[in-house]
Amino acid sequence: MRAGKNKSHMAQTQRTEPLTEAQLDSINGSLATIDTQLEFLVGLAPDERQRLAKMGQKTRAFVVDAITVGTGNPGMLPRSLDPANMRGKMALTDQLRELSAKVGQLAERLDDTLTLAGSEMYEDARLIYKLTKTKATADGLNSASQGMARRFAGQGKKSPVASLQKAA
Repeated sequence: MRAGKNKSHMAQTQRTEPLTEAQLDSINGSLATIDTQLEFLVGLAPDERQRLAKMGQKTRAFVVDAITVGTGNPGMLPRSLDPANMRGKMALTDQLRELSAKVGQLAERLDDTLTLAGSEMYEDARLIYKLTKTKATADGLNSASQGMARRFAGQGKKSPVASLQKAA
């Protein structure tokens, strides 16, 4: 674990080397296969997504009941409404919901690992920066320290008076 404030329970990136070209090729190939297998997926604009009715568990039960009624009473339905097609769409939505949950978990872990690795690198870079400030004159690191200082330009310590004035 890294030393620091409230980090005793924080995870640490386990991998320190980049993926190999073979690993990247394999992952990208797998993603391309998934994309090909799901070629029917659509992209909705935010306003389109917002306008569409959502199917939660209660709505799903309603749809199942409607399919059952429609299947038992085909004479009441217009020709354009086919309960068999509805059953197929229901099975598809169940499959896609399961896939979406798995992909969502993977995407969350990918994002979390990316965030954690970035944070660790930033902490390490800040430590190097602090070391350049303490050893700058002795080891000729002045220009390196000044170059790194640009990251913090305009972020100087705020005086207690300035903080109180902003709060008022």
